[in-house]
Amino acid sequence: MVMHVLERRKIATEATMARFVGKEFRWGSADCAKLAAFHLRQLGVKVGIAKAGKWTTALGAKAALKRMGVKSLSELADKHLAEIAPAAALPGDIMIMPGDNDFEGLAIVLGNGAVLGWHEEAEGCAVLRITYEQTRAWRAIV
Repeated sequence: MVMHVLERRKIATEATMARFVGKEFRWGSADCAKLAAFHLRQLGVKVGIAKAGKWTTALGAKAALKRMGVKSLSELADKHLAEIAPAAALPGDIMIMPGDNDFEGLAIVLGNGAVLGWHEEAEGCAVLRITYEQTRAWRAIV
C-alpha cells in the first residue's frame, strides 16, 4: 500500500520533533541547518549537507555555506526546493525567518501558524508561533 504524501509529512514531522524538541541550540549539531537536513531526510529527500563540512561557530556556519556555493540558507533552499507562498505551506514544509547576526533561521512548518525551531525566548528547540511577514517557504515534498 502506498503511503499518502500527507501521512509521510506527518510521520517525518513527528520524527523531527521527537529528535529536536527541547535540544539546546549548538552550532553544527543542533542548529536550524541540521534540523532541516534531518527533516528532509525523513521525507526521503537527498541532502548534501556533508559537503558543508563541520562547523561549531557562527563564523564556521558562514564558511560551511560558502563551501556549498551559497551565501545564505535561503539561497541554499532556492537551489534545491521549490519556493511557495508562506501562507500555502503545509505541515512538513520548510520556512525561513530573519535571525540574529545576519543569519536566517530555518524552521519546520507544523501548521496553524506554528513552526518547529529555535528562538532566543524559547528553551531549546520548540514550537513557535509566527507571523507570515518577512518569511519565505519552500515545498519539502510533493
